[in-house]
Parts: sequence; structure tokens; C-alpha cells
Amino acid sequence: MEKRRLSCSKDWTTIEIADFDDKKTLYLNYYDINKIQFDEALINKLFRKVRTEKIRIFVNTSSKPIEFTKHNNEMYFEEYKQELSKFARDNSIHLIDNIIS
Repeated sequence: MEKRRLSCSKDWTTIEIADFDDKKTLYLNYYDINKIQFDEALINKLFRKVRTEKIRIFVNTSSKPIEFTKHNNEMYFEEYKQELSKFARDNSIHLIDNIIS
């Protein structure tokens, strides 16, 4: 069973990101996040390219963004997008939505 990897705090000021492979949890305050971006992406799956969606969280402390793909987080991906949209709106974080509906 898939577990949630991303959740927002009750007061909407902190994001918790769990990495079950490394048994680590990352806590990000709203002021640690530069922007949140929703993109479309192509991934390789069984010898062909498949279109998917990707969430990218850009933080102050790293040059590489934190990424979640819909392919790897199918069960909770839409919830992640909704929560991150509200989080960005409530904390004045730049939100870029490049997904064409």
C-alpha cells in the first residue's frame, strides 16, 4: 500500500516530505520555499515514453528542486496538488501551473 509522502501542517506554515527509501523526513517552512511548479513531463516506461505530471518544489537550501511525479505517486497526486496550491496561496509563494487541462 502506498503511503503519503507529502503533507501540510494544520496551520499551513510547514510542509513535511517523507523519503521512505532513506528513512528521512524533511520539514520545510514557508519561508524556505521559493516557488512551487506543476509541469507536464515525459518518462520512460517499458521501452516507450509516457506523458505524466510533475510537482517541483524549489527551496532556498538546494539548487535542485524536490520532485514528485504522478507516475510514482498516483494515489495521492491530486491531493498533493490541491494542498500545495492552498499552501502557496496562504503563504504568498509563487505558484506556476504549466499543466494544460
